[in-house]
Amino acid sequence: MLVSLNRLKKYIDIVDMTPKKLAASLTMSGLEVETFYNPYARLEKIVVCEIKNIVKHPNADKLSICEADAGDRTVFIVCGAPNVYLNMRVPLALPGAKLKEDFVIKKTVIRGVKSAGMLCSEAELGLGDGRSGIMELDKTLKAGTPLSEALSLSDYIFDVSITPNRSDCLSVIGIAREIGAITGKKVKYPNIEFQNFIDKEGKETIEDITSVVIEDKELCPRYSAIVIKGVKTAPSPLWLANALKASGLKPINNIVDITNFVMLETGQPLHAFDFNLLFENRIVVKKACQNQEFITLDNKTIKLENETLMICDGEKPVAVAGVMGGLNSEIRDNTNTILLESAYFNPISTRKTSKRLGINSDSAYRFERGVDPEGTIFALTRAAALIAEISGGKIIKGIIDKNFISKKITPIEISETDVSKLLGISIDKKRIKKLLESIEFKVEDSKTGLLAYPPSFRVDITRSADIIEEIARLNGYDKIPVRIPVLPIQITDYQKNITLRNNIKTIMKGLGFSEVINYSFIDTNSCDKLRLPQQDYRRDQVFLLNPLSAEQAVMRSCLIPSLLETASTNIASQVKRLKIFETGKIFLTDKDADMPIETEFAAGLWTGARRTGLWHNKDEQADFYDIKGVIEILCQYMHVEKVDFIPIPSEESFFMEKGACAKIMAGNRRIGIVGEIADETRQAYDIKQKLFVFEINCKLLTEIIPDVITGGDISKFPAIIRDATFIVSKDINASDIYEYILSGKKDGGFLRKAEIFDVYQGDSIPTDKKSVSFRITYQASDKTLTDDMIAPIQQRIVKRTLKKFNAGLPT
Repeated sequence: MLVSLNRLKKYIDIVDMTPKKLAASLTMSGLEVETFYNPYARLEKIVVCEIKNIVKHPNADKLSICEADAGDRTVFIVCGAPNVYLNMRVPLALPGAKLKEDFVIKKTVIRGVKSAGMLCSEAELGLGDGRSGIMELDKTLKAGTPLSEALSLSDYIFDVSITPNRSDCLSVIGIAREIGAITGKKVKYPNIEFQNFIDKEGKETIEDITSVVIEDKELCPRYSAIVIKGVKTAPSPLWLANALKASGLKPINNIVDITNFVMLETGQPLHAFDFNLLFENRIVVKKACQNQEFITLDNKTIKLENETLMICDGEKPVAVAGVMGGLNSEIRDNTNTILLESAYFNPISTRKTSKRLGINSDSAYRFERGVDPEGTIFALTRAAALIAEISGGKIIKGIIDKNFISKKITPIEISETDVSKLLGISIDKKRIKKLLESIEFKVEDSKTGLLAYPPSFRVDITRSADIIEEIARLNGYDKIPVRIPVLPIQITDYQKNITLRNNIKTIMKGLGFSEVINYSFIDTNSCDKLRLPQQDYRRDQVFLLNPLSAEQAVMRSCLIPSLLETASTNIASQVKRLKIFETGKIFLTDKDADMPIETEFAAGLWTGARRTGLWHNKDEQADFYDIKGVIEILCQYMHVEKVDFIPIPSEESFFMEKGACAKIMAGNRRIGIVGEIADETRQAYDIKQKLFVFEINCKLLTEIIPDVITGGDISKFPAIIRDATFIVSKDINASDIYEYILSGKKDGGFLRKAEIFDVYQGDSIPTDKKSVSFRITYQASDKTLTDDMIAPIQQRIVKRTLKKFNAGLPT
């Protein structure tokens, strides 16, 4: 929220605080001042000058040459304004003055005559909309006086970041109250001269000419109205226009501008209707009809739903309650009678309506956060008096106030013990009472401590913790000491999860993968893109109540869709080689609990070239074995033993390519999947190149990682390596042969490891067979092995393997 220092000074005494100190104090009290600046800094090098002489321009009929006294110098200015006259005091922009971001005044030559500056209008200075000519200043002003000093244009604008719970600070008075709590000064509320503008000679009352009916008291528990006759719509006076501009609003006309002025002042949104455009001159607050069309003030046609609360006249809607008025009742140039509205609308209903219609207005911004339910009349009478004053109108006798809000305020009990327990510091009762009373709380003593009555404008205060938060910020966050908590040193599952996550990130980065962080929200049709069957557990998605968009409407039940979206975006930007991974939680519906099931997973994706495209590297494309190797390295460094890859049956492959996907098994537990993405799924994500992915359940992985890693001595004796090749049926998995060979470790105790180094199908091999070659390593820890010692073991392993798999040897 933008707020002017000069305007704040009208409500609170700020004489002993610099703008910098005020910004720091507000920030430390919980209202962060993002920035502050002088809006009149642009008026530097603009001074008051006196026109001493005027002659016609020799080369232009509509231009004149003005001799101007600028105090310490006399300058000649070429000017085209028709209203310049002798001895006139006007603003002079000297060379170097910046009127706009890209418009800097320079000495120049205009039609052959030198001009050393520019005489300025109100519009050019940003001080008004006057475009008829040069701005005329008071004749008593001394030439050479800086314009900002001459017009008392000294101000600072504070950009205050208001948190959603502090709706009371969405007003100048609200921020003034906070300054009062900091400085110990009292807020000076505006003097409302309402009675001075009532039409006392008129016989009619407001009840004689209009009425208000509320059909939905839950969504609109309070509606107040005043009628003002004889108004004249005109541009706003300079003080009003400048006040709105300082807060970032554009002046419209004197009637509408007063409603915005009072909204900024009090935080209570107001709306003015052209009374003569209201059918039957009455107001009805009710819900809209389904699919009813309505044209808003910004000339946009919207479709209403039957849950949308509307302000209607005798036959039609005239405003979306709390959001925006309608074009059919707006204030016009010929408006002479207005009905001024001040109401309290249900915050939840207003928020839903604003979001559903896509309308973000200043009124909705305040109503959806909660305005003061007791502040409607104060703001209404304040605005009515100002409108009557500047538009020449008269207020009809009486105020309509339909109020269904309970005025009973439930006190909140707190004690010194409660404060000490939550804040970790001791604050005595007297100090607590003083702090709360500084922000207009009513505080009474009780048997156990204090009873605090929140003011009506503090709609965010509902429990003792809220009160203690107020005490903390008013007393000063900097007075809360920093203490390091004493914690027992023990390994917990939570710590294991963090360690695992960090280890996975370290290993994946070491393998050349880049970490990505995606939203936990995904598209509702992500499961359809993955072609998951209806009974698949990943379809038990958690739907968001208020999704940001249709593309982020459900919590993710799998990490792979997010990686595919990321890959699609990168590939569309010509990043063809991609190695990415992510660790994060998935969310599944728990039918037996209110909260979803959260499980941490790790997933990775590899697409494009196996290596970077340097001159000495062939442009080889990554394949299934590359991504499988990533899993093997990951598990190796995690000390996960007995990792196996079991082919996924075709009927269960879903989004994976048939025959190119596998379950990742650790012992007899399935901890994840790995494989190539199927063509149909790639097409759903508009990806044309092959992709290889994996996904691992980190919770299961944590359970099988050993807590203690034991190691042995490294043998000092050389190893002996022997190769063995088997011709087997092409349906036999090479991993089965590998496991069988390793099962012979007990035979002599010298077998250390086995590796598959070649698989071949082609010439000299029957079409139903394949050749699988293994490299077997033997080593002893206490002696050097010889061929005579190894040969019998090698022969027994080969013989057993030939028999087990009905295999043959190459010829």
